[in-house]
Amino acid sequence: MLIGKPPYDKENLLPVPEERVATVAQSDATAEFLSQSFGIQYSYTGFDDGSGSDAEMLHSKGMLIVVPSKNWPANFADMDLACSKEDLKTLSRWTTGRDRSAVPQDMLTTGSLRLKDIVEPGRMGALPIPELRKRNMDTDGDDAFVYAGYPKLAALISREMVDREVRRGQPRSFKPPKTATPAIDPDNGHYQAGRLSEIMSLQRGGQIMGAASTLAARFMAQPDHLREAMARNMMFGTYDGIERDLRNGLRVALDGKARDPQVLTELRHQAYNAIGRAHLPEAREAAELLHAQLLRLEPGASSRAEMPPLPDALGEAFPRLAQAYLAAPDTEARIHAIIDNYPVCRLSHAQFPAGQPGLIPGEPELSMRNLFTIAIKVGTDALKSDTGTALFAKIVESCERSERGYADRVRSVPYGKVTARAMHDGRFDAEQTQVDLQNMPTMAAGVMQDALHSLQQAGLIDPPPPPAERLRAVQPEDIALEAQSLLTRAREMEPRVTHMLRRVAESHAGQLAGMDHQLKSVGSLKEKLKQQMALKNKTLEEAVAGVNDALRYSVVLDPQDFTAGLRGVLASLDDQGHVRVKLNNLFAKHQPAFKAVNVTMRSPEGALWEIQFHTPDTFRLKEQFHDLYKHSYALQLQGAPLTDQREVQAPAQDAFRLVPSPPECDDIDDWEEENVPALAIVPAFKSQPNNRKDAAKFRAGVSSTPQVALSQQRAPTRFNANASPAQILFDVAASKQESLTPVFKKLANDFGVRLWGNVRYNATDDRIEQVQNAPFQKSIASIKSKMRSHVQAGMTDQGVADALRYVLQLPSEDFVAKVLAVNDVLHRQGMTCVKRKNYFVTGDSTYKGINARFTDAEGYEFEVQFHTADSFKAKAQTHLLYKEMQLAQNRLEKEQQKNPPNLDRQAKLTNDLAKYTNAMREIMAAVNKPARVESLDGRS
Repeated sequence: MLIGKPPYDKENLLPVPEERVATVAQSDATAEFLSQSFGIQYSYTGFDDGSGSDAEMLHSKGMLIVVPSKNWPANFADMDLACSKEDLKTLSRWTTGRDRSAVPQDMLTTGSLRLKDIVEPGRMGALPIPELRKRNMDTDGDDAFVYAGYPKLAALISREMVDREVRRGQPRSFKPPKTATPAIDPDNGHYQAGRLSEIMSLQRGGQIMGAASTLAARFMAQPDHLREAMARNMMFGTYDGIERDLRNGLRVALDGKARDPQVLTELRHQAYNAIGRAHLPEAREAAELLHAQLLRLEPGASSRAEMPPLPDALGEAFPRLAQAYLAAPDTEARIHAIIDNYPVCRLSHAQFPAGQPGLIPGEPELSMRNLFTIAIKVGTDALKSDTGTALFAKIVESCERSERGYADRVRSVPYGKVTARAMHDGRFDAEQTQVDLQNMPTMAAGVMQDALHSLQQAGLIDPPPPPAERLRAVQPEDIALEAQSLLTRAREMEPRVTHMLRRVAESHAGQLAGMDHQLKSVGSLKEKLKQQMALKNKTLEEAVAGVNDALRYSVVLDPQDFTAGLRGVLASLDDQGHVRVKLNNLFAKHQPAFKAVNVTMRSPEGALWEIQFHTPDTFRLKEQFHDLYKHSYALQLQGAPLTDQREVQAPAQDAFRLVPSPPECDDIDDWEEENVPALAIVPAFKSQPNNRKDAAKFRAGVSSTPQVALSQQRAPTRFNANASPAQILFDVAASKQESLTPVFKKLANDFGVRLWGNVRYNATDDRIEQVQNAPFQKSIASIKSKMRSHVQAGMTDQGVADALRYVLQLPSEDFVAKVLAVNDVLHRQGMTCVKRKNYFVTGDSTYKGINARFTDAEGYEFEVQFHTADSFKAKAQTHLLYKEMQLAQNRLEKEQQKNPPNLDRQAKLTNDLAKYTNAMREIMAAVNKPARVESLDGRS
């Protein structure tokens, strides 16, 4: 027999041997008693009548059995109710905490007994308390599930649990602390009417419970090898990582002017202890590396001693740490490289000295299962008290970020509410669900597979209708009207986009091809809309918003220059305000019937358009198989079998198989903006609210972070409620620069200095050129990149404070005086310097200048950079190197996530990072420090 309870996020369904099962048929006394008794789930509120004139109030809840009269013991004839003291939840004398041991065994009480649920005779069972605890069960009314007659399943679970027990050892019980605010403040004795902390904890608890439950379901649904890899990754920042006290102590010690030897000795001791507490090999290597560096700070330590090498496994796991460590010029910089790029341990040993909750040494996968169970419990108990919701919210968020790093992960689990919604809406695809379930190693997936098979055999699940049937609900004239609207907007854009793209492509050795077809015809647009509605089950409005190729171009590049040319074209377009929304590298797909890199762009006005990047061979084959593609789409609309569709596509697949991919094309990864605004190429008024009520809803959809909130105050109708966070920050910066740019232009004129924004270095003419489009704003692509790096580092994705930035080029001889004078002028105009970093005297020598963060009177944060002529030219010269370094960094991180990783490729990328870093340092080495620049200390 199998007995357990939901949810099965932990092993709660466990077998009971047949010889331990007793029934009424066996004349078991307990079974007979339960078969004749009602059970009730109760709640009781009343008074302790024996507590004096000012009677104490009490509240209890749990399960009771209504005992038949013949079974009630004669010795207790005057007793009405017997319950455990654990049922007693509240007693008015408990002002600082529960003290059940002081409650008398007998109590005369008057009160109200409320019935919450009734359990009929025959629906109750009795389990020994140890068996209850094995299953995390209690006696407060939750349902239990009993499965009888499945001996093979019971035997399988028994074998698995024996193996688990060997691996797990004796688990340490962890129950989230229940620290509800007492009614009486223990410090001053005053009654505490407010319950703010409980309310906030309850809000967080609901979010944690939902997030942790769905995360646990996805985690368990991953294939075994992927789940193990995820668990190892999730260990960092949860059970492994640097202790926060150690990291903060090192930062204070390193940044201070004078170092206290006693403090350093204590920090070295903490670092040494961290070696023994590390769980994963990479964590131990990080702890040993940090301790070795701290030993080099001891008095008398040789500065010429050989630098401890960075272990390969640690470098592969943390490429940013490896890059910073290899680039660090001295011991202090190497320590900073470790503590700034290695995660903090959230379930720290300092906070949990008796043992980290849920951890099973040597078993990352089992540890993460335990962690998710604890997180769910933290969320469900948040109503009762502060169970640590703030801490576990960060842990769950960190695990979700780690999960998103695996491109081949299971993204949704069919056995949940999503299937119910899909069935209700007529969108459930039984065939695709069967395919999804095949790789999920859970019992729930197996049960659902069997259920779907049975339902289909019984004819209770109909096969989906042919895609073309979905078009019957849409009027053909509506489709034609929308297609004409798309074409009209594309015609308006075409002249200026063509001129811009031709110039950009030719500057990167590319040519525009197929220029007779850059505008899609009305007929083709109608077919495109039909495909979107029929094949992807979209509404007409959704289909219109998704059309990205009413205006489309083919850029042909030589195979040897393909990858560099593609990146150069996209970078140049980004400088002119046309940002990448989606990239699909079909060269990297398995047996495609079409090869190219398809990129969806968004214009500064918000319209979508497309570029296909081809080699000469792929463009020729695309033209050759044009009619074949149309035939293939027609078969899809008719709902033709996949075998027929593949047969039609076979000639194109055979032809494209012979075309080699351009060198390094595999490095071009698929990418899609997190939240693409639904503008497409449609008239601008369609994205705006129509009335005051709609405008309120429109504004309510925008994020309410301090930087973004300004967008709602200043220009509520210019921001798209569906825009990505990066687009919103870009738009906010555009709004703010209208008032700030005149201030800086006047300031530069008054001081006789140069004002710069975004620039490019023209190496041919050895000159710096100002970017004309949005000259003082960070591009949307750069904002998105910075957001991703913030999220990976555990920070908020809204913390980009340099979306708007100004550069002042000052004379070297009175540089310091000018910086201070500018600061005073800005201060008098209501702007405050909140942070300043002096990279002339700190940093890794790949950049020199002073970066300052200012806030205006409304609290908007922006950046001002102060440079000499030499440092600004060096910055412009190293910009492309910096971009290459970022690109190599991203490739290295993606390579690390592959299973198995390519170690040779990782080594090459690590060497590339070191090459770019050294090249930047060589350029910066020629920059002289301005006089007395050391006096401009960093401030925060």
